[in-house]
Amino acid sequence: EHVNNIDSLFVSLKRILKDDGCMIHIVDYRDHFFKYPFHFFQFSERAWNSFLNPGDLPRWRIFHYINFFKKYGFIVDIICQEYDEQSFSFIEKKLHTDFTNYTKKELSVTAAVLFVYKERRKLS
Repeated sequence: EHVNNIDSLFVSLKRILKDDGCMIHIVDYRDHFFKYPFHFFQFSERAWNSFLNPGDLPRWRIFHYINFFKKYGFIVDIICQEYDEQSFSFIEKKLHTDFTNYTKKELSVTAAVLFVYKERRKLS
């Protein structure tokens, strides 16, 4: 999850994965640098990228990754997701407005396992 140029990554994944190939992505969505797993939701995108980002933590959530996979023609099955709603509740009232359009469930994901494969082409 520590990728700044995600478009480049997905172009490469699409190029190297065989048509019948698959990938498993195990992603940890917690904040590794602050006291609480969701502390980074308290800051604007500008403040995060200008002063706080250690350089490789874009704060993307599971739905961001799924959207990127779909953009590049992959199918994603979520094998499992873990949530920490209790830790999320500590910062919920301090969410920056950049994150208020998302649900508590969407934001409180701490880890997920994604099974990813290419869209199958119909034979003509």
